[in-house]
Amino acid sequence: PIAQFDSSTAGSVTIGWGAVEDAQGYQVYKVENGTATFLKAVTTTSYTDATVSSGKSATYKVRAYQKLADGTYVYSQFSPEISVVASPGAPTGLKVTTYTANSVSLSWNAVSCDGYNIYRTDSISGGYALVGTVTTNSYTDKNLLSGVKYTYKIKAYHNGSGSISSSDYSSTVSATTSGTA
Repeated sequence: PIAQFDSSTAGSVTIGWGAVEDAQGYQVYKVENGTATFLKAVTTTSYTDATVSSGKSATYKVRAYQKLADGTYVYSQFSPEISVVASPGAPTGLKVTTYTANSVSLSWNAVSCDGYNIYRTDSISGGYALVGTVTTNSYTDKNLLSGVKYTYKIKAYHNGSGSISSSDYSSTVSATTSGTA
């Protein structure tokens, strides 16, 4: 089987793979420091590991098996190893620190992650759009229209080996730009 990243949450990851013809089940192994440790035999084509800390990576490999009539087992080759990352926790404490006629500055409590995506909607267009990506826990949105209410939310993300995992959205915060540009 070829293992692939399926999904993650803060504190767990799910891997999946395509079914192998005539397989009766699959053995899932976690690889740490070059040593593979058996985790579980499953009959489905996915596995969730709820022991991965938020923002941390884990490496897995999988093999199919079939039990023969004489009671012995036959195994496929192992899948290539796959490293996945548990999503970081959602940022908290999002607040507006300052605002002017054409900018809004935000800050929030840092979480263990590689960066943050900032999303904005306004009282004119509606619908959230990605407006910035930063690696610190603050952001200034510039070149805004005066007198418009802007609402923000953010997600933390972590880059893994071939996968990006994101947190849930933070709570929202709003500011209305004021004055003349």
